[in-house]
Amino acid sequence: MEVMILSYLGPSARCEWGLTAAQESTLTSMVFLGMTLGAPVWGMVSDTWGRKTSFGLATLFATVFGFATAAAPNFAAMAVFRTLVGFGIPGAVVAFNLLLELTPTRLRGMFAVGIEGFWTIGTILQAGFAFGLLNKYGWRLLVVVSTIPYVVLLLLLPLVPESPRYLLVKGKTEQAQAVLKKVMRVSRADMPEGQLQPLLAGDDSSCKVAEDEPKGCGWLLRKLAASAGNVWLALKQMLGPRLWMTTLTLVFTWMVAAFVYYGLVTLLTHVDFVKGASKQCINGKLVLPREDLVGILITSSAEVPGLLFSLVIVACLGRKLAFALPMVAIAVVLVPLMAGATGPVVGGIQVGVVVCMYLSRFFIYSSFNILWAMTPEYYPTSIRNFGLGVNNAFSRIGGLLSPFAAVNARQDAAWHAAPEAIFAALSLVAGAAVLLLPPDKKGKALDDCIEDVTEVPELQRRVSSLVHSRAGSSGSSSWQQGAAAGAGQQQQQQQQRAAGGAAGVGGVAADEQPQLTEQGSEQALLQRIM
Repeated sequence: MEVMILSYLGPSARCEWGLTAAQESTLTSMVFLGMTLGAPVWGMVSDTWGRKTSFGLATLFATVFGFATAAAPNFAAMAVFRTLVGFGIPGAVVAFNLLLELTPTRLRGMFAVGIEGFWTIGTILQAGFAFGLLNKYGWRLLVVVSTIPYVVLLLLLPLVPESPRYLLVKGKTEQAQAVLKKVMRVSRADMPEGQLQPLLAGDDSSCKVAEDEPKGCGWLLRKLAASAGNVWLALKQMLGPRLWMTTLTLVFTWMVAAFVYYGLVTLLTHVDFVKGASKQCINGKLVLPREDLVGILITSSAEVPGLLFSLVIVACLGRKLAFALPMVAIAVVLVPLMAGATGPVVGGIQVGVVVCMYLSRFFIYSSFNILWAMTPEYYPTSIRNFGLGVNNAFSRIGGLLSPFAAVNARQDAAWHAAPEAIFAALSLVAGAAVLLLPPDKKGKALDDCIEDVTEVPELQRRVSSLVHSRAGSSGSSSWQQGAAAGAGQQQQQQQQRAAGGAAGVGGVAADEQPQLTEQGSEQALLQRIM
């Protein structure tokens, strides 16, 4: 809902305060600036303080400044408030990762894509709210109504559990045990006997558990200092020999996907769904033609079949191909708009414009869903939230730039269809770039530590071999040495887990679970819910 409302806030503020096109674009971009700053922060808080704590704080942040936006007296105040709302929005990523860490391997892709259905519901609701409220009551009431769901989230927060996988990685076995008991009680299932054990890790492991520290004077400062150290360590791991090309490829695809998605959303109030009709400012209030509001509502509904489409192709084609094909399709469906083919007019609406915008929203939403499902799988548990947060932050840079393509390029460029051409070209590039990633993680266990990461992109292997060949190195590359050690450690852990007698429940592989006692009865429980 917060993204869809950007389509209305910019033009509304332009009418009320007489903003220029550049100021309108800047107002929209400020939300993405806040998202860029907030994404790694909430990821760091989540990996250090817990998933539930991070999610609650981020939701509270967005709630307070969401209501403040409705009372903004001028452009400057609104820009500040929207930046702070944007800072809190990435907290939703924490809940996304929490779901993945509670989902069986065989269902992880489906759940990761399926949860995006609530994004679709919010998008359609926002378009519906605008249809009923914008012209009659103005943008301020629309903002208030759009912020109310945050209040509902805060009220439901006590029902959200902490991630047992996160607790085990942090060595908090008693808390993990308590969460599992609660999950089994709610599920009306019997709790197996046995005790969980923290993840086995050596002294040099990225998953090494810190010893408990008594809380007292200075504890908070030490915790913050430790968090800063964790950020540096996580960045080193993301750009280290195991993950550097994976990270760079994901960052690029996230930036382009966000640029295209948010650009198309912003473009909705600037395309002409009605031939010859124009948006009007009456007494400082934006008034959109009814046909435009209908066209926006129709094109927003494209995310419903887009979600279903992504659920099907992620199961049939795997992650990478499921992302690439819709990105190529976006370029194809935007060609008629670039050519000025608006199609027949039905009920005052240009059908060709509606169809092209509908299909472009359909495909970009599908690709974005796949990206959300694919990215967390490439990072180990120890930095998963931070890794997704960093990619999410870079995607906001794409979102930050998108209004200047959707608004300014349309008004300032000699070619009226310049925005569509930009979106089409970048979609093609991103669709090709994602093929550089390592093999799909579909149906495979999630890695817990950086030492477990043993697959890298083929291009990275070739670059590494070329560098070492030219350097006259006769030994293995640093990645190959690390991968061999990681593979050995992973094989040893798998043997230990197998010795526990845990064959997996519901088709979930045992090698994705945190380390358990050799009795193994509790491991079956983890396999059932993780």
